[in-house]
Amino acid sequence: MVTAERLYTPSCPTVTTQPEGVQAWAGANVGLVVTVAGGNPLSYQWQMDGTPLADGPLGGGTTISGSQTPSLAIENVSLEATGQYSVVVTNSCGSTESTPATVTMLMPPNIDGLWVVTNLHPGWAEQSYATDVEGGRQVGYGIRDIPQYNNIDLACEWSGTPESCTTYSEPGSVGGTFHGRGAGHRVGWWWWPYQCYVGGQWYTCYTRQAALLDATNTFFNLQVSGWEYSSAVTTDGIQVVGTATTDDAVGNYFSAATLWWKNSFGNWTYLQLMWPYDWPGRDSNASAVFAGKQYGSWQYRGVNYDGSHACMWSGTANSLVGMEPPGSNSSGISAAHIGQQGGSASWGAGSHATLWAGTASSARDVHPAGFASSAIGDIHTGVQVGTVSGAGGSHAAVWPERPNRLSICTPSSRCPLHLHPPVVWKWMPAA
Repeated sequence: MVTAERLYTPSCPTVTTQPEGVQAWAGANVGLVVTVAGGNPLSYQWQMDGTPLADGPLGGGTTISGSQTPSLAIENVSLEATGQYSVVVTNSCGSTESTPATVTMLMPPNIDGLWVVTNLHPGWAEQSYATDVEGGRQVGYGIRDIPQYNNIDLACEWSGTPESCTTYSEPGSVGGTFHGRGAGHRVGWWWWPYQCYVGGQWYTCYTRQAALLDATNTFFNLQVSGWEYSSAVTTDGIQVVGTATTDDAVGNYFSAATLWWKNSFGNWTYLQLMWPYDWPGRDSNASAVFAGKQYGSWQYRGVNYDGSHACMWSGTANSLVGMEPPGSNSSGISAAHIGQQGGSASWGAGSHATLWAGTASSARDVHPAGFASSAIGDIHTGVQVGTVSGAGGSHAAVWPERPNRLSICTPSSRCPLHLHPPVVWKWMPAA
């Protein structure tokens, strides 16, 4: 009798999720991931431009790990790390190769040259502050002494000169501020009037409420129902982020990171409180937002419980992702643009200017030597601005992603020593 034995043959490997190309700033950490269906055991071999990779140095300060796993980690991206990456997956049935994913290194602009500062302080203001800039327009606020109310904030927008300041206040309000500008929209808060009964008399009282003035100068009140105060901090033209604050029956105040969006009817409406409700008595706030096709739609800032902890959301409270740098005891993110986040973190005494690339482990300390503390205040296309402080006081600073390119703004370099009075910096290319 003739018999036949059926031998098991595993299914051949098939790539179900291809690795996606990434753009990264110099020094950032990135990862490439593939998912595969097929019979085990599966073996993986990542390659760059067709050459098999091994864990370890790649050149230019870049190191890689996971070269024989589904996830390839590329640390400290350099020019040597740019190229096309693919992975070959093999089992006893055969092999398959993923489609290539391109890793590109983004280069910040060269800021060598002369920085010229123009004072924006309007003559009517006792104090004034510039908070954001976009397309040759600067926004902020001035403080004016009005006898009935003492000092009042007035939202202001400049076009490069002190006398260009235009103040904005809605009917019935006595003032407000601009904190941010994006896509022509200006966001901040305004004094919302309401009738209050005090000492047996009715008065007009005011409370701070988040507000937006769009590119057509149409006003939107962004107050969150049920919360006492609110403030909008910044916008990318698609989203607005800020903070809403309220108190409980015994007077404890709580703050929640808040997200607004523009609906299909063109109205700006409240969307979500990004507050970890499973942490009662703990606060959150938002001060940075970036919505981009490649980098998703994220909001950034921090959560306060046993200190301030950097974090990010993608539109809901339960989407919170911790961004606290490893080993640090406090941190916060103040700005975000094109895959980068900037702010500060502390590993002990003094805060250090810090950059992220979307994960806690990607955090980089860019604090310059010789200063007690530093922080990044804003970030755009690879250039950071902020403040460094030491024995000589606090100085405005600008650096394009790498700490050894830091430029300290002092009177001799024609940059302001402090951020008051408000100024606009204009960069002149080097001859």
